[in-house]
Amino acid sequence: MPALLAGGPGKPKGFETGYFVQPTVFADVTNLMSIARNEIFGPVLVMIPFDTEEEAVAIANDTPYGLAAYIQTGDPERAKRVARKLRAGSSISTATARTGMCRSVVTSSPAMAANMANSAWKTFWN
Repeated sequence: MPALLAGGPGKPKGFETGYFVQPTVFADVTNLMSIARNEIFGPVLVMIPFDTEEEAVAIANDTPYGLAAYIQTGDPERAKRVARKLRAGSSISTATARTGMCRSVVTSSPAMAANMANSAWKTFWN
C-alpha cells in the first residue's frame, strides 16, 4: 500500500471554487500499482524506490507511454548515461555538479534540439 506523504483529496486552502486539487505525493509505490501505471492529470507525484541504476532504467522503460523522462541526480555524467538508456522522446535532467547547475536535454527530436540550442540548456543526441 502506498504511503500518502502530502496532499490528498480535496481542494487546496484558498481555492474553494474552480477545479483544483492539492499537490499530492505518494511513497512506497511499486510499478505494478495503477497509481504508477496510469496517467494522472494533476499535481500528483509517485515515488518508486530502486536499488540500482539498471533497476531504475527498467522501471522507467516499463510503460506504454514515453513522451518524456525526467532525471534528478547530483552527477551530470550519470544523467547523460541514464538518459541515453531511456525509451522516451526526450529526457530532461537537472544535475547538480560541483561547478553549478547542469540543465540538459537528450532528444531525438530535431525541432526540440533546434529550440534548445538557442537557450541556456545543453543538447545531446541519443
